[in-house]
Amino acid sequence: MREWFSQLPSKIVEFWKKYTKRQKALFFSVLAAVLVAVIALVAILNRTSYVVLSTFEDTATAAQAANLLEDNSITYKVSDDALKIEVDENQVSQARLLLGENGIAVCLTIASIRQIRRKSSRQSFTSSLRWNGILHPCRV
Repeated sequence: MREWFSQLPSKIVEFWKKYTKRQKALFFSVLAAVLVAVIALVAILNRTSYVVLSTFEDTATAAQAANLLEDNSITYKVSDDALKIEVDENQVSQARLLLGENGIAVCLTIASIRQIRRKSSRQSFTSSLRWNGILHPCRV
């Protein structure tokens, strides 16, 4: 076994020398392309996807909602006008429940309605819209 390990470097050099410069360049090109593809795939799959939680009427309510989300470790982003809050799509239900618990009306957007509809039956969809305050006037 020890002998095999001592011969390994010479076997690798011998193996490598039998290829032309063009084949070696092709090998490294393919290796680099695979590495870039793996890094891009990992970056895309680990990217946080955000959905609109609500568009608030004033910044005071938006700030109150943002404080609640932060206190409960919910990942969120606030828009430039500070009236729209987006949350991680995996935490949107938890965020809606939290805001509802604290008396902050959640105004749903068309995208939010479609997301709820995909995840629920017709009856629970209708009650979910009522519970989430869809009849509440909101800005989009």
